[in-house]
Amino acid sequence: MLKNGKEPRTGGNDMTLEEQLNNQLKGLEQHLQRVEEKIDCLLKKIDLQSEVSTEEAEGDDVSASLETEVASNLATEREKLTTHNLEIIVRDYLRDIGVPANIRGYSYLIDAIIMGINDFNCISMITKLMYPTIAKNHQTSPTGVGRAIKSAIEVAWNKGNFGFQQKIFGLVVDSNKGNPTNGEFIAKSAEHIRLNLK
Repeated sequence: MLKNGKEPRTGGNDMTLEEQLNNQLKGLEQHLQRVEEKIDCLLKKIDLQSEVSTEEAEGDDVSASLETEVASNLATEREKLTTHNLEIIVRDYLRDIGVPANIRGYSYLIDAIIMGINDFNCISMITKLMYPTIAKNHQTSPTGVGRAIKSAIEVAWNKGNFGFQQKIFGLVVDSNKGNPTNGEFIAKSAEHIRLNLK
């Protein structure tokens, strides 16, 4: 022991071994804290980049989904517009032929002619495809559709524009029957309108 009551110091330092160890421990703790802060900072950057990537990916998904939805809506609107315009053309045609709008067969004929314009092959399946489809849309029976269409054609032939009918149907109409069959009427009407649309 020295005069001042302190123990001798080793290695020419003014600190005791315990103080040196405590200082080194504090230094290591500070170094460890800085390393942990750097690790936290790096993890936050990684999380942020991951969130940005996820948001970009989700943004791309949302963008693609939105584009698909807009395209689908546009196609639906175009189809509605085309169907609506086609329906107006068919209505005008039926009026010119002489089919009155106040009978059931009128709306069935509109559907039948539009179906024939869109897919001419369905005319060959008038009783197996066309009548059942129209019946389902109007909540009635296929035979009811056939009868109502036949009645509408008969009314048109008895009271309609004979000159216009002859112009469209010409030799298709059987002179013994006086008016075309349902299939003949729908096929010739669909063909006439389709050719005039071009």
